[in-house]
Amino acid sequence: MAARSERPPARPPRWLACRANLLILLVWVCSSAISFPAIAWWRATATGPPPPWKCPFTEDTGYLVFSSTVSFYGPLTVMVFTYFRIYRAAVKYTTTLKVRATRINSILSMNRSYYRKE
Repeated sequence: MAARSERPPARPPRWLACRANLLILLVWVCSSAISFPAIAWWRATATGPPPPWKCPFTEDTGYLVFSSTVSFYGPLTVMVFTYFRIYRAAVKYTTTLKVRATRINSILSMNRSYYRKE
């Protein structure tokens, strides 16, 4: 019977589940912090019922800028930065693999030529 060289997959640590739950909670808190103040402000400043064909949220420029920055441009910046770092790490890893492969090939070719001379 041959021994298997691969290990069974390890269970993720408990702190990983706790960290994931905290990140989910953080996302909900952030989305609430963006949405609920606008709804409260809209209700507090409303003078009458809004017309049925018009959205009252789109009138306030400050809210539009804040909301789009926090909900789109902020995460976009984080994602681009993160993907750039991943790309740099992948390029560095690929370069390291190529250098190692070149070294191994040169060592193997030297060994082959040494044994052929005899």
